[in-house]
Amino acid sequence: MHHPGSGHAKDIKSTHDENVSPLPVLKSVQKDETDDSSSKMSTQRPLSSENKVDAQPSDTTACPSQHGYSTRVNRLFHHWHHKTEKHAILRLSDSNSGIKVVMDAMKGHPGSSAVQEKGCSAITNLAKKKSTHAAISSEGGIPLILNAMKTHKHVPQVQGQACSALGNLAAFDHMSKLSIDEQGGIPIIIESMSLHIDDAVVQEMGCGVLFNLAFESPLKVKIANEGGIEAVVTSMQKHPNAVRVQQHGTSCLWNLAGNINNTTQISAAHGIKAILHGMRTHWNHDLVVRSGCGALRAIAIDKNNKLLITDEGGIPVLLNAMEDHPTSPHVHKEACGALRNLMFHPKARDVILQHHPHKLLANAADKFPNECEDAAESMLRSL
Repeated sequence: MHHPGSGHAKDIKSTHDENVSPLPVLKSVQKDETDDSSSKMSTQRPLSSENKVDAQPSDTTACPSQHGYSTRVNRLFHHWHHKTEKHAILRLSDSNSGIKVVMDAMKGHPGSSAVQEKGCSAITNLAKKKSTHAAISSEGGIPLILNAMKTHKHVPQVQGQACSALGNLAAFDHMSKLSIDEQGGIPIIIESMSLHIDDAVVQEMGCGVLFNLAFESPLKVKIANEGGIEAVVTSMQKHPNAVRVQQHGTSCLWNLAGNINNTTQISAAHGIKAILHGMRTHWNHDLVVRSGCGALRAIAIDKNNKLLITDEGGIPVLLNAMEDHPTSPHVHKEACGALRNLMFHPKARDVILQHHPHKLLANAADKFPNECEDAAESMLRSL
């Protein structure tokens, strides 16, 4: 029989077992579809310098009639462009629009943030069904989404919708995950989160898509190397009361911690503190607590992290999670696993003993034998 601390038993590895899918379709900002002059001006592309009202003419001898003709041509072009843009938005607003219609609209108006936002929203909706993923990819959907993010990097509505679309494409889809990476998507997503750190929607969707991508072992490393761990932790710190940011953030860190080297990077980025703060703040939210327990279980594989979790008050948080969610087998499974991993550190074991968890562990083993029996009974034998 092996006991925690004997040097022979092994920590329990922890992996997340489901993707975020589908991500919600965000409410788009509706574009004004009236024909008043202010609406037209707001959608026109900037005129070239020789046609600006305050610009000096490049040729003072130019014929006035030629200048007037050029101005009329520009007006006609912008009027035509505005009408086609409105038409594209109307088509994208139709829930019955197919994949090709959506792609054609986005390809036809790459400079329109309104069209790109609507297009990414439509892809999010279409990508709820995995059966559409291959067609979206074959029509160039992933590079279109990423181009929208690069072209409109300072427009949070585009960024949020784009991350939502990528998240749904990545959910349960190995090839889409790899394609997003191959197209350079990971650094683009992380940059978006950095540029829009104050926007909770961008942070929620950014954490969500990184979570789904992190199911792939090579991408766990890639996300960490690109600064994804720091981006997720910063997001959680910046939006402590946003439950969906906390849920997706802890889930993402849980997946990333599946790589042992990432666990030290998570603790160095103050990820343990962020996870525990989220669990304390949203103690009654099952998914936040479950993901938090799972992340701590995975992070506690590392010896130094066992001590950090203990010193940050993680043990009572884990025990409280079991008490606060008495009917959740998932919370109990991850909490028991985390506590068992922590018991391999002598200080953590002493703290666990101080909280007299015997009854709680016995109840978990009895109520959820498939999820908790091994870990709970192992701890009870050594307490």
